[in-house]
Amino acid sequence: MFVESAAHRLLHAPVRSRHLSGQLQRLRMFSAIGRVVSSGSHMPDLRVAEMLTEFAVVPDLLDGVDCTPSAERYARVLLKDSPTHCVLAIVWSPGQMSPVHAHRTWCALAVHRGALTETYFQQDAGGLQATRSHLLRECDCSHEPGETGIHRVANLGAEVAVSLHVYGTSYDRLGLAVNHVLAA
Repeated sequence: MFVESAAHRLLHAPVRSRHLSGQLQRLRMFSAIGRVVSSGSHMPDLRVAEMLTEFAVVPDLLDGVDCTPSAERYARVLLKDSPTHCVLAIVWSPGQMSPVHAHRTWCALAVHRGALTETYFQQDAGGLQATRSHLLRECDCSHEPGETGIHRVANLGAEVAVSLHVYGTSYDRLGLAVNHVLAA
């Protein structure tokens, strides 16, 4: 017979248990993401993005994490690193945006606070052309299996935005394994 510990029950309780501390919710998020990644799941980007929306709704998820915006550029805050994936919070001041880029690995994101605009591009003989944009509000998600989508993420609002990102590589490989920058 399997006996569950209280810690096991808390760790695997439904996310809707909002009374749990932000730190415990983060641990649950890391555990859930790790299970998806280690399962060899088909489309980990989609499964992780859906999971992130459940955690992005937790108001105190990032309590105790330094999510101070930077005046120079969006700020990456490493939350969890492993050989197979990393989890970041990205802090966007108003007007900040990523370069136009594609990913060399899968990625998933969800907006925790504020709103972001994601614009997709197509590259042809004439260069890069914007094809569509959509607004990502709190708890909205986006995902990319890798190399197929060219996009830019931007905070076009008046408030600081914070998003949760998971990339299918370790943090030390982000520059090499993630962004294929196509335009500043």
